[in-house]
Amino acid sequence: MKKIFLFVFSVLGTLLQAQDIHFSQVINNPLHINPANAGGYDGYERVVLNYRNQWSVVGAAYNTMGFSFDMPMFQGKRSDKAHLGLGLTFFKDKAGDANFGITQGALSVAGVVPFDRENRFVAAVQLGYGQRSADISKLQFGTQFNGQAFDPAMISGETNSLTSFGYMDLGAGVRYEYASKSDHIKGWDVNRVTIGAAMFHINQADLKYLSGSEEKINRKLVVHGMGRFDLPNTTYSIIPFFTYFTQGPLSEFNIGSLVRIELNPGTKVTGLLTESSLYAGLQWRKDDAIIPYVMYEFSSFSVGLSYDYNYSTLKKVSRGVGGFEISLKYHNLKGALFTRRTGSRIYD
Repeated sequence: MKKIFLFVFSVLGTLLQAQDIHFSQVINNPLHINPANAGGYDGYERVVLNYRNQWSVVGAAYNTMGFSFDMPMFQGKRSDKAHLGLGLTFFKDKAGDANFGITQGALSVAGVVPFDRENRFVAAVQLGYGQRSADISKLQFGTQFNGQAFDPAMISGETNSLTSFGYMDLGAGVRYEYASKSDHIKGWDVNRVTIGAAMFHINQADLKYLSGSEEKINRKLVVHGMGRFDLPNTTYSIIPFFTYFTQGPLSEFNIGSLVRIELNPGTKVTGLLTESSLYAGLQWRKDDAIIPYVMYEFSSFSVGLSYDYNYSTLKKVSRGVGGFEISLKYHNLKGALFTRRTGSRIYD
């Protein structure tokens, strides 16, 4: 019981410091990582749905849901033309017995500037609105122990002094991408490197859980990178990636790699064959978890599954049970016959 209380109050302290929501599939959360990911790709519309269930063995589970939509604008049929990117995001999180909640929507506008067919730079701004809430009346306190067991009928003596509040939120990001492509009738051999950085909560909105509080939402810095390297004369690709977050006193470093196996290359001109691929790999979150990850991609659709195996000091309470996560993505790459944009099916 003592371990559970320590766990609950450590998480409670983190939440009150206004840390952001969390997804393990960072490469399947493009706008959550950087607003400069909006519309900066070859293709048309992209829709991503995410769901995460965490720490289900410790009281109420932590549930996080995400939605994002983005698309390039004014690009025409060529991917080497300067254009805009537009993105919309929505996230909702409920944490623990006290129902600490974060709900946020945001609009991202990006400027995509290709230097040539292999290099492009993206800069973006993001404007959002968030709502945070909590209800400590749902928590259990020591004053409700009757000498033998917890008695919910006993008065805790605690008042629900936490209030819900809304706030405006401002973010910005930049991204650079290099991609080389060897063209052939079935598809492309690709080498791609992307690196970017973003700052969220630039305006540091006031935290108003408690009346008279002078606390603010900490700014969050994100640095990320990813590559894709097709192995010549094979159906395999290596996709390494990393992300680094820092917000207030907390930081997080993730590194991992996926192996992509091309099951069917498809045909880029006639469209008679539909492309399909299988991804599998591991991700390591420093001092916290090992995360196996698989994804299946068919045509414009993909589904990804991951699971956090926790090995940190929280393992004594969580018993290694971390978080299950699923992502669904639709990425429209199709155009009319022989008028498809110059580009490639590159994991994004």
